[in-house]
Amino acid sequence: GVKAVNPNNEVMLITTQGIVIRLQVNDISELGRITSGVKLINMSDDITVASIAKVRESATEETEEVVEEISEDK
Repeated sequence: GVKAVNPNNEVMLITTQGIVIRLQVNDISELGRITSGVKLINMSDDITVASIAKVRESATEETEEVVEEISEDK
C-alpha cells in the first residue's frame, strides 16, 4: 500500500502475526542501498503486512497526555 505523508508524520505497520511498528517518517531514508528501496521491517516468508496507517498528530498528542496522566497517578 501507499500513504501520502509529511516528514513530521508517523506511520504504523501491522503484520499478520500482530507485530506493530510505529515509525517517524523523517527517520525513514528516501533511498536504500543501490536504490533497491528501503526495508522497514524484517519478516519471514509466511508473514505479510496486514495494514499501514498514518498516525495523526492529534492521536500522538492524546497518547502523550494519557501517558503523562498515568505517570502522575503512580
